[in-house]
Amino acid sequence: MILTATTVVVPVFFVLALGYFAGRARKFDPDQVAGLNELVLDYALPAMLFVATVKTPRERLLSGFPNTSFAADSACFPLHTAMTK
Repeated sequence: MILTATTVVVPVFFVLALGYFAGRARKFDPDQVAGLNELVLDYALPAMLFVATVKTPRERLLSGFPNTSFAADSACFPLHTAMTK
């Protein structure tokens, strides 16, 4: 269990650290940052969520609270909309 959690969390924190240190070193100007944010929020994140949903077995998606995916999408859409304006 701990090994599984570690293998999921470590890459996320690694990428966060890379972004933090790149920002501190001023490797990107504000226009590049805006472009990267748009790329991630408009293309990479939806693609990642789609791939994760497709790879998850149907039984697991439908078990428990049946509207979990809908609730998560409903919560994330206004946040995404507000951030991109």
